[in-house]
Amino acid sequence: MARHRLNIGWGFLPLLFAATAILTFLVCYIIAVSLDHVIPFVPYVSDTGAYPPESCLFSQFLNLAAALGMVAIYIRYKSLKKLSVENSSRFQCLNTSSFVIGVLSAIGLSIVGNFQWTNQFQVHVLGAVMAFGFGTVYCWMQSYMTYKMYPRYNGLWIARLRVILALVVTLALISMFIAQLLFILLLLNSDPSDSILSGQYVSQDTIDWLDLPISISNNNHTATSYSVSHSNQSTPPGEFLSATIFEWIAGIINMVYFSTFTCEFVKISVRVTVINMSDPSQYIESAAKEQDATEIDDSIVMDVMC
Repeated sequence: MARHRLNIGWGFLPLLFAATAILTFLVCYIIAVSLDHVIPFVPYVSDTGAYPPESCLFSQFLNLAAALGMVAIYIRYKSLKKLSVENSSRFQCLNTSSFVIGVLSAIGLSIVGNFQWTNQFQVHVLGAVMAFGFGTVYCWMQSYMTYKMYPRYNGLWIARLRVILALVVTLALISMFIAQLLFILLLLNSDPSDSILSGQYVSQDTIDWLDLPISISNNNHTATSYSVSHSNQSTPPGEFLSATIFEWIAGIINMVYFSTFTCEFVKISVRVTVINMSDPSQYIESAAKEQDATEIDDSIVMDVMC
């Protein structure tokens, strides 16, 4: 019986996921600014992928990032299934729940990429809520489980690091939400002649969806044509600037959090075995040995200090 094994380490996967998402945001931002599709001074992340051609890259690579994220979330879930910790049944219930929440977060990321706010605003907002909301919950659940895995399976420093990153993401999202509410209040109290209603910082589509009793005096935000005149730009309102900055912080730190899984993933491998099926009895014997080997490998893989 001919048998061949190929061991593939997965330490690269969390880094690849995080790098794909962050580079997508940055590349689309550079293209959008160069084509005058967004204000250069910290636009919303979604604005950098709202108009072609950058919207094409935004969709394509966020879909790729979402797929990578789902694979990584599944591997994380499977790698924790065989752990023996205190209150193991509760731990495994939490592991399963975090898997579902993580998948929903990845689906939300894909929705954000596929449904630009210029085309499907409500669906885009739903995707953003899923990506940010479920993503943050996933971070906290994984942080708690990392603490439960100490000291047998990982070090205390990685647990503390993940708590700090999860806290930063949470505070950034809360700050973004508050700043966005203040910006809406600013819109409601703005005079129609104010530069804030010139179409540089808010679109008529957004105003209509929020059902605000105001209108844009010179709306450049349309699904087919959008141009910002740099010479006519005013200083962004503080509320707007705060909301966009906190959104970028939340998005990037979320990716940084995910990249910390490299510590565990570098010890995880996928083993591919090719078996000659000419002798069925040998296959049955080999399958039994593979099961025993898998159980041994799992304990070795996870019994490491990160």
